[in-house]
Amino acid sequence: MVQPKPPPFSATSPFSPTSNHGHVSLPDPVEHLIARICTEKSVLPPDDLARQKLHRLGESVSLNILGDIASSSRVHNFSAFIMHMAKNFEIAMAHNSEGLSPHDGDDSDTSSVDWEMVEQESILSDQRVPSPQMKALGNFEFRKAFLILSYLGRAKLEETVSMELLGDLTCMSMEAFEIRIWNEFGIKNIKPSDRRQILDWDMGKTHVYHCHVDLQGEVTFKGPFLESTKTHLQRVLGDENILQVKFEDFSQQKKAHFDFDNYYCAVYQRVAEQGIELGLRQYQFLMYKDGGKEEKKKSGTKSSVKCYFVCTSSGWDRDRNNYFHYGKTINQIRLSFMHIHTVPSLAKYISRLSLILSKTLKLDIDLSDLELKVETIPDIHCKVKPDGSTELKGIHTDGTGFISEDLALQCPIYVSNGNIQLPKKTIQIRPSMIKVKTDPSKLGTVQPFNSLEVVSTSTCPKKVHLSRYLISLLHFGGVPAEFFLGLLSTALAEAKCCRYDRGAALKAALNNEGLDNDRLTARMILSGIPLDEPFLQYRLGLMMGEERKGLQAGKIPISDSYYLMGTTDPTEELRANQVCIILDKGQVSGDVLVYKHPGLHPGDIHLLQATFVKGLEKFVGDSKYAIFFPAVGARSLADEMANSDFDGDIYWVSRHPELLKNFKPSPPWLALEEDSSKKGAENISLANMNSHELEKLLFRSFLNNRFKPR
Repeated sequence: MVQPKPPPFSATSPFSPTSNHGHVSLPDPVEHLIARICTEKSVLPPDDLARQKLHRLGESVSLNILGDIASSSRVHNFSAFIMHMAKNFEIAMAHNSEGLSPHDGDDSDTSSVDWEMVEQESILSDQRVPSPQMKALGNFEFRKAFLILSYLGRAKLEETVSMELLGDLTCMSMEAFEIRIWNEFGIKNIKPSDRRQILDWDMGKTHVYHCHVDLQGEVTFKGPFLESTKTHLQRVLGDENILQVKFEDFSQQKKAHFDFDNYYCAVYQRVAEQGIELGLRQYQFLMYKDGGKEEKKKSGTKSSVKCYFVCTSSGWDRDRNNYFHYGKTINQIRLSFMHIHTVPSLAKYISRLSLILSKTLKLDIDLSDLELKVETIPDIHCKVKPDGSTELKGIHTDGTGFISEDLALQCPIYVSNGNIQLPKKTIQIRPSMIKVKTDPSKLGTVQPFNSLEVVSTSTCPKKVHLSRYLISLLHFGGVPAEFFLGLLSTALAEAKCCRYDRGAALKAALNNEGLDNDRLTARMILSGIPLDEPFLQYRLGLMMGEERKGLQAGKIPISDSYYLMGTTDPTEELRANQVCIILDKGQVSGDVLVYKHPGLHPGDIHLLQATFVKGLEKFVGDSKYAIFFPAVGARSLADEMANSDFDGDIYWVSRHPELLKNFKPSPPWLALEEDSSKKGAENISLANMNSHELEKLLFRSFLNNRFKPR
């Protein structure tokens, strides 16, 4: 007789993972696993007798028993199966305590269960002895050890890799090492697409290590992946001490059976609390960051939210002298970067902490140098009258400061002049630039990791495009639709001929260098390889497709336009409707349109007057590619454009005659009064919250942003 299929579980169901079935209460992980078995095997939940047996055995043993049941091909009577497995466990424990082996007459199933349960009993005692293979893995360079674990997939190290093989791998180069382990076991355990075939492992690039967590909380490793950029977190902790963790999404079919909040969050929360084991290393949740649409497009994943775990302890001998082996907690690691506990809300906590994940350039400056001066200068506040009789809430200098020329020249690339009027070794910052305050009580208690990092610099503008938002706003302001259709026709014609015209092909290759590996397509064209070469045609075809996708999304190229980094006029000579623009040949004059993406209000596009400022050269010398905004008026021009500021924001600037001829500006948007009663959970206060509550809140915030974004 076929057992009836149980109904989907809900929060109010008596068989829900969060409910206490009958009079026997079991730990949440056990309840979750019971619920999964009931759904997958189409069986009724266990009766009270079976639940009492699980309760007496404890959480770990119960999870082992239920795990064996979940992996069984057939389950007819869930309760009877639990009682049978529990009995076998008790027999195995009795034999183990007497120092005897199971009787030869026992059936094969019982013997198998006995062996597994005796092994699990040693785990329960929390005195696990690592296998010889696991110990030997610690003798390898970390990226080699990680590659072994990555190529194992879900296979066991002890069952797949022999000590003899590990001995043979010891002195191999990285290239030969990868080929050997791929042929030995990688080809059997993982997809060919997950193989890490890299031509030159020793290019000095950043190594990024990935960990994938499935819906049952099981982990697999992928990587390492090589990147040319580095974050402050990677510089301080080291590449091998950081895991980028990806949690598996749940399908629509699974959504129908399990409630996300009550099941999957509990599974993933348990992973965060227990940490992730990588060999004999232990990694704990540190933080997460939402990289936005650009990061999502670049990584090719469904979500741009990335989660990071860091190593806090290790059982490998080679790690004994590393920083994390001295018992640092996650909170102490965070405090080493900034006194993050001083921020007022969870939203600020997350956004400020994620600054250490920005891809930056490190300036080779000794911040402990006694000659180095870091000064705080006041912000320039918005004022109604020129004499400053009425001071308003906003500021004109949000995110702007000064750095002396000698320090600016320490930037490894894209050398900038800095403020040539400042004395040497001088940095001037404003209160609006201080994102996290210092806690005097923490000074001297935790070693800080101070550093001066450059996130971006003003550079020569790349090819400029319109966007859907910008086209809509320009058309609303009076620019005719025929103008945009003409630009679109020209762009389509250029995209079409990129496979046959060498100039158009090179242009497309340079515009789509993100699709290329080390600009291979552009190098092939410049080397004189014929355009009809099959591989080159294939690459150009991909780029032509990307060009068309961009056009479909409104990414239409336009001339006489620029992307420029914005800042405040240091001379304070500009008037409210004026800007100063420096291009490759110096300052320009005349009317310009200025916009900040992703502005949606008609007033986000400003018609301003580009003005020559003679005294500016005393501050910036012959620097290029920037737009300077006035520091006068009742409101900052940057704030009027999509609520932006000057901490590195890039502005769209156009001198196109057709746009200037037809566009009629609209009044800027007005900020509404904030309703404090509608503040969400992200703005919850962190005061008087213990570390356990904070960690749970932070990880839950990650899960909400990753799986249920607003």
